[in-house]
Amino acid sequence: MWSCSDGVNSQLGHGDKADELVLTLVGAEGFKGGLIVMVVAGGALSVALGAKGKVWTWAYNENGQLGHNDVENRLVPTLLTGEVFGGAAAVLVAAGDGHTMASSVTFEGELWVWGFGGYGQLSLDDKADRLALALVGAQEAFGGSSVHTVACSDLHTKHGALGHLAMEIMAHLATPTATKGWCRRISRRSTLATPRSCLLSVGSRTRQQ
Repeated sequence: MWSCSDGVNSQLGHGDKADELVLTLVGAEGFKGGLIVMVVAGGALSVALGAKGKVWTWAYNENGQLGHNDVENRLVPTLLTGEVFGGAAAVLVAAGDGHTMASSVTFEGELWVWGFGGYGQLSLDDKADRLALALVGAQEAFGGSSVHTVACSDLHTKHGALGHLAMEIMAHLATPTATKGWCRRISRRSTLATPRSCLLSVGSRTRQQ
């Protein structure tokens, strides 16, 4: 994985807070040899998804948006450990300004959230922060549909569910609300930029056995 631009919150993953004016390789040791297939950049945090469904997070962590059950910042990519995602593999990740979400590959298509929840953007029917991963209501939260895509903005979150149904969580809605009549699939990309940083993952596609 390569990164560049503003590093004031260590979001570039190089173990410091220095800016990088050109794309600079992030040390492979941080990912323990794992193949990175997706990276996302939040307001002041970064998230990487491995080919086998593991997730690494790093940078700013005031509201627990890194998912490590604490509020300590991380200077380098740090693996989410323990019984994360209910033991399943993550297939998609998204990051907002202070919150993070992941869709895990289970039969139900579960959605896991963590971080800042002050505007209800975690969809947990409250405005509390979550320092560790929390499951969003299972299928009943999405009208019986499975989640297959998710996107985060500054203060709101959008979820895409299978079937012609999309879930939109606006700033003051604390639970998933269905918006019928449209469904847009978001293709998975391995590059994402915010106004303050840029992350790039390159490599060949592989099929996991």
